[in-house]
Amino acid sequence: MAIRKKTNIAKVASKTYTSSTHEQSLVLCCIYKMLQQIQTHCLALDDLVDESILVRNLAALGMPRRFVSGLQKIDIPKFLRKTKNTKKDHQLKWLSYIVFEMSLSTLMAANFYQNIRTLAKNTKYPRLYSRLYLFCYLKQVSEPFSQIVDELNSDYGNNGDSKFVLLNIIGISESDINKALVENDNSEQGSDSLLVNQDESIHCQDYSCINIREFLANIELPQKFISVIRKHPKLNSVEQLIRQCYQLNNQTELTPKDFSAEQFIPLYQYLDNAISFKERGVNILLHGDPGVGKTELVKTLANALECDLFDISQNSNDDRHSNLSQSMASELLRTQVLCEQLDNIILLVDECDDFFYESISSGRGIRKHQINQILEHSIKPTIWITNRPHSLEDAYVRRFDMVLEITSPEPESYEKKVRQLSKGLRLSSEYITHICCHDNLAIAHIEKAIKVTKTFELTANEAQEQMTMLLNGYLIAGDYTKLKEHQKNTQLDYDLSLTNCIGHDLKAVQKGIHRLGECRVLLYGPPGTGKSAYAKNLAEEIGMPLITKSASALLGKYVGDTEKNIAAAFEEAKASNAVLLLDEVDSFLNSREGHQQSWESTMVNEMLTQMESFEGVFIATTNFNKKLDHAVARRFDFKIKLDYLTTAQRLKMFKQFVPSLSNVIQVHLEKLNNLTPGDFLVAARKCALLGKLDEQVVLNYLQQESAYKRPKTSSIGFL
Repeated sequence: MAIRKKTNIAKVASKTYTSSTHEQSLVLCCIYKMLQQIQTHCLALDDLVDESILVRNLAALGMPRRFVSGLQKIDIPKFLRKTKNTKKDHQLKWLSYIVFEMSLSTLMAANFYQNIRTLAKNTKYPRLYSRLYLFCYLKQVSEPFSQIVDELNSDYGNNGDSKFVLLNIIGISESDINKALVENDNSEQGSDSLLVNQDESIHCQDYSCINIREFLANIELPQKFISVIRKHPKLNSVEQLIRQCYQLNNQTELTPKDFSAEQFIPLYQYLDNAISFKERGVNILLHGDPGVGKTELVKTLANALECDLFDISQNSNDDRHSNLSQSMASELLRTQVLCEQLDNIILLVDECDDFFYESISSGRGIRKHQINQILEHSIKPTIWITNRPHSLEDAYVRRFDMVLEITSPEPESYEKKVRQLSKGLRLSSEYITHICCHDNLAIAHIEKAIKVTKTFELTANEAQEQMTMLLNGYLIAGDYTKLKEHQKNTQLDYDLSLTNCIGHDLKAVQKGIHRLGECRVLLYGPPGTGKSAYAKNLAEEIGMPLITKSASALLGKYVGDTEKNIAAAFEEAKASNAVLLLDEVDSFLNSREGHQQSWESTMVNEMLTQMESFEGVFIATTNFNKKLDHAVARRFDFKIKLDYLTTAQRLKMFKQFVPSLSNVIQVHLEKLNNLTPGDFLVAARKCALLGKLDEQVVLNYLQQESAYKRPKTSSIGFL
């Protein structure tokens, strides 16, 4: 009978063990060890632990209900002193089974155990710290274990006995702790310990003497470390742990050129010097309206300096302090110490108002001398960001090395970024300019609206409508004026498939330009075939501004002026990283064979020189390619003819006016074989001006444009 009961207990314990976590099993091992210590040394259990708390936590850790109820009925002190098996020792048997099932190989399979061992190896006393880390870890992940440790450390208990039991549970001695934390020189120890004092939230390396009970009651691992230790498959160093907890993703679409040189260059130079010479007490305050790009500026700075950015503000809420300012102060001190041995680190404190704003009633505020001390002795350069600089007292502001107001990017940079972000939505240039000009729309608003809009598969018109709705949502919430209805021009939406190119695939050319970032393209063909429109669309697709120069704008009155204007156009495109479009180049690049004046050839020579040295995207258009100088024509990578629309293209473009058309209209449209996209644009403007839009009216307008281009037949004889 006894054997069967023993087997049943083993089965129950086995079931509990396999279903419990490694943390639970370890806690049960600690409880078993505690009970053994109490039994071995004949200590009074009720002087150390409240029996009801022990019972409740054993139940929480998986002890079967019938065993728990039995435990409540027995006299635990007497029960622990029993040496022979009795009918009432099921509880210890259940516990002992789980303890004996635990093994080092089992623990090594757990992420947290391997990670704790790795982190302890980085210290001067790996055995001590592996046990202290494990003790703190169990306290912080297991409420039952935390309650039992609190009971052992309670004021009413026997101080000597509770300290003795706790140290034996952990497997260390009082002399081990004193040797590591008191007897050694702090400078020699450095910052190898990850332990912090729960009350003061500083690293435990400042002790002159140690009260062991208070030490064991208050030490812990930073809360953010716990989740990484628990989940990370394999930490290989303390540095990896720190980076997992603090490092911010530096990715940004912006470059230093997107910011004002007056703002960016001084920040870059000062931080570069501070990092190179490892200066301390370096603090910079950035302020400005919400959404102007303060955080993006910091990310761009970090990238330019080849530094890692550690964000303190996003982690400070993990601290257990109810005082928000104290929580952030603790996080700053902790991170500064942890990062001391790392190179090329910049700390970021976003929305730093919580740190400086004093209001004890709302749980904010620390003593001024503490704030001043943090600013003056910071180990790593720290950038602070606020939207409300006036909330900071002058005494604090004076302690910053630099205080800069960040304003919105230059309009060109602003629109450039929006073009880059909105690739694929086919937003028109006019619409992008329209939303970027609104005084109360920040780049952050537009960026989020683009992100949301991209989740839908929308046409260009639908995308703009969706964007407007989202942006107006931000404006209405901020009590600002909504976007005025964007007045679309009377032009039709650009569609690359409605361009009849001969010789090369424009889509393939566009992909190549996007990949390499440079190309020279000559577009030629009849007027209105979409040469300039393609250049504009290309610039939008590859996220570059477009600079358009016509022949009339480049031709100068005096000798040498045209050459200067050509050189200036290329220089402007290079400085702006823009696509350069020269329209009607035949006006001044005609063949040198027919030149009568030397200055005519000089213009062509200047163009050849600029084309050779230009490393950007250059597009030239002409209606008369035969007139071009052969040397100039040879220097274009692609010479692409844009011809009259095909029948299929004419039908597709007509349907932008009228979705369905009759067979009669279709027959007439098929005969108009000299139509271009420009002719359809003229028809669109006429329809808008006269307020008439039906298939017959549109066909009439197109027939007029087609007839205008057809040559008149010559008269015969005297007629």
